[in-house]
Amino acid sequence: MSQVGAAQRRLGGSRFFAGQRLLAASPARAAWDRCSPASLLAALATFVGALSPPAFAQAPAAPAQAVPSAPSDPAPGAASAEPAGPRDERADEDVLLDRVAVRFTAPETGGITKPQFIFERELAFEARLEALTDGGFRQTPETPYLERHVRAALERHMAEVLLMSLEVTPEPTARDVELRIRSARLTLQQQLGGAAELDQASQAEHISAAEVAGLLRRRARASLYLDRMVATMLTPSDTELRIVHRTTRTPFSGAEYESVAPLLSRWYVAQRLNTAVRAFYEGARSRLSVTLLISGARAPSVLPGERSEREPGTEPGGTR
Repeated sequence: MSQVGAAQRRLGGSRFFAGQRLLAASPARAAWDRCSPASLLAALATFVGALSPPAFAQAPAAPAQAVPSAPSDPAPGAASAEPAGPRDERADEDVLLDRVAVRFTAPETGGITKPQFIFERELAFEARLEALTDGGFRQTPETPYLERHVRAALERHMAEVLLMSLEVTPEPTARDVELRIRSARLTLQQQLGGAAELDQASQAEHISAAEVAGLLRRRARASLYLDRMVATMLTPSDTELRIVHRTTRTPFSGAEYESVAPLLSRWYVAQRLNTAVRAFYEGARSRLSVTLLISGARAPSVLPGERSEREPGTEPGGTR
């Protein structure tokens, strides 16, 4: 029995090594060597499914479908897995959703360790708002705003970010902020000519309601700082408003004071806030470091601020 067993083992070993030599020289081994790891995983999953009992073999091989196949040379005679027909080139196109337009730093916001960013959509939206409040400019679909509106929007945005970063004493309550947000919305709608104008401007630049709320909150916080730390300007007295109505040319000149008092109050407060924001910006511009990150129609040709620079590769923008 020992001699028979030894002969069988020698016969089995010779068959094993012969099989190894045949496999190494076969086209299947060459195709195997060219396969990528992802393709091997998919093939292994299919092979295991074929060996499984019928109850398990009928289940879909979900893991094999979830593994993306890396590019590899197909085996000789293998059929292509891609569907026939023209390839949709639009699937390979990149879609630009938004990008940073301006980066700026200031001591009020934490300096260079905490840079502030303004995105292209919000800068374009705020430029539209500036154009809508510009009585000497008429918007068209081709020219919704000019470069001066972009510059004004950029200056106001940076000034408001700095103002809202400053400490207010006493600290406004949540109710104070909400009341100022509501007032800022009514004032903005009045300046634009109605709520519809605000909605159209936001839709034109794909600005969400949450982003509009963020802009109003920023303006509310800035106005609270100016009112409490600079000069009282949010609550003009009735006597002050009557004097303004009688001596100053306003959109409500010629109307009875009692019928336009709330509108006149919002208009007057807005004018005072605009003047205060511009004055604050003029005083803070020497502390600003501004970098333009885009070029083209939505970028101002000259950056505001005393210490300004352009990102390498950007060109001066023009009017739109």
